[in-house]
Amino acid sequence: MTALVTGASGSLGSAIVNELKEAGCQVIPWHHWDHPDYSEIPAVDILVNCAGIYGPIGPFASSDMLEWQRTIFVDLLLAVQACHSVVAGMILRGYGKIINISGGGATKARPNFSAYSTSKAALVRFTETLAEEVKLFHIDVNAVAPGMMRTAMTDKVLAAGVEAAGVEEYKQAESCDTTPERAAKLVAFLASHESDGITGRLISVHDQWEGLRAADFENAPDKYRLRRAL
Repeated sequence: MTALVTGASGSLGSAIVNELKEAGCQVIPWHHWDHPDYSEIPAVDILVNCAGIYGPIGPFASSDMLEWQRTIFVDLLLAVQACHSVVAGMILRGYGKIINISGGGATKARPNFSAYSTSKAALVRFTETLAEEVKLFHIDVNAVAPGMMRTAMTDKVLAAGVEAAGVEEYKQAESCDTTPERAAKLVAFLASHESDGITGRLISVHDQWEGLRAADFENAPDKYRLRRAL
């Protein structure tokens, strides 16, 4: 199978590329994520949207709105555009896998990271919506919450400092020593035939996802989804 990975030059992106290659995929690393020409994207069986930025770190009231909007563009709209570029071909072939990388703030408030968390929450809802539209064509669309990892993005939190990022965020970034490999293995699982039929879910690296099957959701339709708790 052929896979395209956006944001492939980052720590998580490169780990995903390696995992997919080990699984036997032909991988196309897509580095040009800021102003990409999506007309160049070939037909692929797997799309992994990994490109992302934090954007403004600090209180929303003092955020640079152009940078805020750019974060939505990079983290949400470019991922949506990549999906649009490949999904028609997947429909014609009757199979495909799309994995969107979510992040902290998609399921709860993340003060001082308003642009990032807003884009990731929207990306998860888009994931659920697209999954419903294409499930009859055997296309699985899922989101992955990779958890806090030691990457260049973590370094940006440290560079922003306690005052901008907040005490809790800064401490988490400072103490984080987790590598991206486990998150990459989760992505590889969702890209494989083992996960066929699992779709429209937000699966965390901390979940017990090994051995997960579509049948596990038959009596749990809202498991791993964004829902209002009653």
